[in-house]
Amino acid sequence: MGFRLTKQGVISFFPFVALAVLFWVSSIMTKKSTYSKDIFIEVNTDDNHIIIDTNIYTANVTLSGKGLDLIRVNSYTKKKPLKIYLNWNNSKITSELITGQLQSEIPSGKIQIVKVIFPDKAITIEKKSTKKIPVKFTGKINYKKNYGPKAPILLLPAEIKITGPDSWIKDIDIWNTESKEYVNLDNDLREKIKLKAPHSNKISIEPDIVDIYIPVEEYTEKKVTLPVKIIGTANKNLRIVPSSISVSFLIGVSKYEYIDSTEFLASVYVNKDSILNGNYPVSIIKKPSGVTIQYIQPNYVDVYIKN
Repeated sequence: MGFRLTKQGVISFFPFVALAVLFWVSSIMTKKSTYSKDIFIEVNTDDNHIIIDTNIYTANVTLSGKGLDLIRVNSYTKKKPLKIYLNWNNSKITSELITGQLQSEIPSGKIQIVKVIFPDKAITIEKKSTKKIPVKFTGKINYKKNYGPKAPILLLPAEIKITGPDSWIKDIDIWNTESKEYVNLDNDLREKIKLKAPHSNKISIEPDIVDIYIPVEEYTEKKVTLPVKIIGTANKNLRIVPSSISVSFLIGVSKYEYIDSTEFLASVYVNKDSILNGNYPVSIIKKPSGVTIQYIQPNYVDVYIKN
């Protein structure tokens, strides 16, 4: 009679298979073995100093022990690395230092550290410094026609705190906002703006967002008459025709009544070594802030040597 496998026979055979597998796993878990693996190491120092180099490294570790005990050992992944503390005046990672830290964390009665492979490396550690520096807006502002700035841009806070390696931040005197463009402004603008991110994670800024206020007002035209001054020569025997010009400019309505001709200075440049009768361009060499010159009439004058 041939052998016939029935469903009931298969089911009755499962307990024996399970026992065999359990025995095999048990023998592996209780048998002493050796294995090697790469682990991640995170290097730290005291709060008054900062590590310039990367603070994450890898080392190859060989451990010996029973399988079950080896499974329980921390894997020391990148998210949960072996942490090593370095003193700023003794900043060298060695295999001995790694071994010592492992011995303090691994149960020595059950697991043996066979060897640690790591090339000794000197780590650059520097004094950590903090200082306050002003914030500067970097970007473009365009206004709607006949509108312009009422006052300088205001950033709040005007200063931020920067922390990092002393040699890095000592030459940083200002911190820029992210570049941003504002267009067709015809009303005051208030919003938050991000600061430019540090170029390295060794530098931190606080805060990293500030408030920006751009005051805006309507602009209107105003005209003043200015005398023209000769510069470039002290020769008094020169005559300007016409002797005065008209200047048209745009000014914010809030400043309109406060701006007059005394705020401007018009001139022509005459070379003292080659004084000739001729036509010279007029320049506005002094004007109030926030003023936009529209035109000068006339923009050329005649300069004559008096007879």
